[in-house]
Amino acid sequence: MRTPLTPNWSSLLAAAALAGAAVGVRAAEAPAAEALLDSILAAPAIPYQGRVMVTQWFGRQTRAEEMRVYVLPPDRVRREFLAPDGAVTRISVSDGDVENVRLVRSGKTVRGDAARSYDKVLPPEKERELLAANYKLSAGAGEKVAGRPNWKLTLEPKIPGKSWQAFWVDHETKVVLRSKR
Repeated sequence: MRTPLTPNWSSLLAAAALAGAAVGVRAAEAPAAEALLDSILAAPAIPYQGRVMVTQWFGRQTRAEEMRVYVLPPDRVRREFLAPDGAVTRISVSDGDVENVRLVRSGKTVRGDAARSYDKVLPPEKERELLAANYKLSAGAGEKVAGRPNWKLTLEPKIPGKSWQAFWVDHETKVVLRSKR
């Protein structure tokens, strides 16, 4: 027997669903996984900033460092590499053609071609084709990241032993908010 203070949760949920349907509110459907992949492979259209953990593997050894990233489309990027205590160890600034790397401790600056200024080994279509041949793509709703709703794109390897990859992509801007391997 229910007391007047105990809510009937199933009735409340049903009423909420009917109310949402009555005003045309419904959960947004995830875009096709291929379309979501294309949106994150394209260059971003809006400025953004964030923090990234970069891990490099050298045989059995690894090295990880955190960096702050500032992007001003189409080609301007600033990366600040951080020591474990949060101090900036080097700063990389690129305009897409030229990259300057400032070594903070020594005060030296190294100048060279930006990494993206070189032609890729594979054309984008072939690279995309290989990705689709080696990974199963799936998309769905992701939990909020930085307070923003997003889609989660998962790349499941078709070959056993390869790494899974997941991207949380902002609904509105299509900027990758989180990436996990």
